[in-house]
Amino acid sequence: MVLSGASRNRRAFILKYLFCQKIETVEVITIESSAFKEILSQLDAIKASIDKGENKKVPEDKWLDNDEAAALLKVTKRTLQTYRDHGEISFSQKGSKIYYRASDIEEFLVKHHHKAFKYKR
Repeated sequence: MVLSGASRNRRAFILKYLFCQKIETVEVITIESSAFKEILSQLDAIKASIDKGENKKVPEDKWLDNDEAAALLKVTKRTLQTYRDHGEISFSQKGSKIYYRASDIEEFLVKHHHKAFKYKR
């Protein structure tokens, strides 16, 4: 087979490109089938517990700054200050920066929750 000049140049370019690429090695790990089956059964158990909602860890208490807390409660910063001044919501202060625990905000909402009632006419 005789290659034309353009084909020869293209082939040389492709070969040069392929040889210049970094070739990564693949490591093959072999295990016994019984060990593989055990791993699969453990993964199935983990998946089942996740699907059931088990192992739900309580998230760490997140600290929110004034802007985040105001946005979460859908109130102004001034209203948050009123809540602080009246002792309705717990907070921490470092210099001029105010922080609230997410759990304190939830507690505040629960404390001010009103159950539904039937209106009688």
